[in-house]
Amino acid sequence: MLDEQHYSVTLQSIMAVERKCSKCGIWNKDEDRCTNCGTPISPTLIEEIREEKREEIRKSKPPSKLDKFVDAWKNHRFFLVRATFWVLYSIAFIFFSIAGLFAWMAASPNG
Repeated sequence: MLDEQHYSVTLQSIMAVERKCSKCGIWNKDEDRCTNCGTPISPTLIEEIREEKREEIRKSKPPSKLDKFVDAWKNHRFFLVRATFWVLYSIAFIFFSIAGLFAWMAASPNG
C-alpha cells in the first residue's frame, strides 16, 4: 500500500507540467488557466473553446441550397416525391459503400 502511494506521488512529480502563458508570459504549474491573467493555457481547454466557436459559427450559417433541396424532397407532402428521394438515397448509399469497399481492398497490402 505504501509503495503504491509513493509511486503515485513520484509519478505526479515527474509528470508535472509547466506552461507559459502566451499573453502575460508567466509560468504556471498544472493549471488550466493562467494564475495571473486567466487566459486558458491547457491544450484541451483551448481546443474545447475553439470547438465551441466553430459550433457557433456553423449554427449561425444559413443552410446551403443543396441542404434546402434535400430537406424539401425528404419532407415533401407528396408520397411519390418522398419515395423517390429515399430510393435515390438508398442507391447512392449502396453505390458509395461498394466503392468504399473496393477502395479499401485496393489500399490494403497484399498478403
